[in-house]
Amino acid sequence: MTLREMVIEPVTRIEGHLAIRVLLDPDRRMVAEAYTSATMFRGFEIFLKGRQALDAQWIATRICGVCSAAHSIASAESLDMALKVSPPPLGILLRNLGQEADMIYDHTLHWFQLAGPDYSESVVRKANPGWLREAGRVKAEEASAYGYHTIYDIMAGLNPLEGRLYLKALRMGRLAREAATLILGKLPHPASVVPGGIAKNLTPGEVSAYASMLMHLIDWIKEWRAVAEDLCRFLDEKLNYVENGLREANLMSYGVYEDHEAYDGKRENMDAWAVKRWVTPGVMVNGEIKTVRLAEVNEGLTESIAHSWYGDWGKPQFSDVDGKHPWNKETLPAPDFRNWDGKYSWSTSPRWRDVAVEVGPLARMWITATAGKISEAGAGCLRFTLPKSSLPEVEVEYRAPSKPNTIERLRARAYFAAWSAYAALGDLEKLLALLKRGVRESCRQPRPPEGMSRGVGMVEAPRGGLGHWSVVDGGKIFRYQVITPTNINVSPRDGEGRPGPIEEALKGTPITEPGEISGVDVVRVVRSFDPCLACTVHVYSP
Repeated sequence: MTLREMVIEPVTRIEGHLAIRVLLDPDRRMVAEAYTSATMFRGFEIFLKGRQALDAQWIATRICGVCSAAHSIASAESLDMALKVSPPPLGILLRNLGQEADMIYDHTLHWFQLAGPDYSESVVRKANPGWLREAGRVKAEEASAYGYHTIYDIMAGLNPLEGRLYLKALRMGRLAREAATLILGKLPHPASVVPGGIAKNLTPGEVSAYASMLMHLIDWIKEWRAVAEDLCRFLDEKLNYVENGLREANLMSYGVYEDHEAYDGKRENMDAWAVKRWVTPGVMVNGEIKTVRLAEVNEGLTESIAHSWYGDWGKPQFSDVDGKHPWNKETLPAPDFRNWDGKYSWSTSPRWRDVAVEVGPLARMWITATAGKISEAGAGCLRFTLPKSSLPEVEVEYRAPSKPNTIERLRARAYFAAWSAYAALGDLEKLLALLKRGVRESCRQPRPPEGMSRGVGMVEAPRGGLGHWSVVDGGKIFRYQVITPTNINVSPRDGEGRPGPIEEALKGTPITEPGEISGVDVVRVVRSFDPCLACTVHVYSP
């Protein structure tokens, strides 16, 4: 068997720089092996050391301009714990509302501007012309109420810079960003999120504006979810595209959107407040939930550098967690030439108890629906209602699939936008109830404890589980580590040779292009994870 090497560098329509190397089997028309290489280095963990602890959030939010709200909140929660400050309920709800709107913005951007063009008429006409003939014959069942007739119409609507869906998504994404900015002060890089809460009080006009924007977004999400369901059903049932990006159900979610009455930021209460989040934390291995305890999720995390351009950090500082846990890790860059049998990436290889777990909207929806820890969830289903606005009320039901693949990642992102809108409605009602009672406190002043203390902020960025681990000594940062969701998904092989989630999802992916292979099936897999390499790596200068 002669394999053909294909290197796609850089992968476009993602955030940042990523190289993909695949070995293709031309006879079987499939990917035989895959390697992901993050090509730039992130230095934030180094230059945060020694700074005042209260500076961390202002610096860490600059890790990424797309998901800076998530970085801001992860950093603030890490410092809530390390500095032993519990935000007041109003501050917690304001954090939620800002992130919920930002999540809708980001998923809109990904679905229509980044991944969506892969299924547009203009791309499919070149790569898979047979799809278009079939698409013209298949009725768009759920989207027909919004002016569609066939799947071909949906594909035409996804055409970059001219399709109706593409252009509407630009307007709706901007609206979601504006709603988030009302809460967070500015975006990117929020100005109001601080350890201890939110340093901003909403005016009645801002609350009213947020509510109005949210209802407009809910109408948009009703249309989007229907379009997503029709397109994904077509890819699944008519085209049998199910093996694209297929892998085992090894998933991890940290959970997100705090319960304002439960969250206190204390490590000893971590399991109690985390399980009450709108999104349930947990780990799933081979389709079976192993834990929904956030403390156990945290304690099971390690980072391998066997195939990464870093040096070993030696003796661990803390014995109650693994020596390769982020609380014990030092970032020691050791750049080298790319060696596919040795070190080939700036990304490390995070693992949960030696398992390469996938993170993202699919993991969030699947674990929440299966764990049944909230009233809307159970038996692999998540059921909720998007209320009447300009469009009628819609009953939404998300069902967990049998295995992760590209189709299910696309579907889950649309449903998670719907779930975020539903959560935002609930949090807005709670916020109004507090305001009616005269509650105005949204922030408490942290007072750094004497000696060394540790914190962790484990939340969900749009692309999956995001963790910030801090060690504070005498009010200054002794150690600061970040594991981004793309760091997890795009990770190279670990010390045991186990591939990262994207590498694993690419292996075995069929090539559907009828003629010369351009790699469109490969990049569809990669984009289904929505990588953000800007989060994973940054410029390195020795």
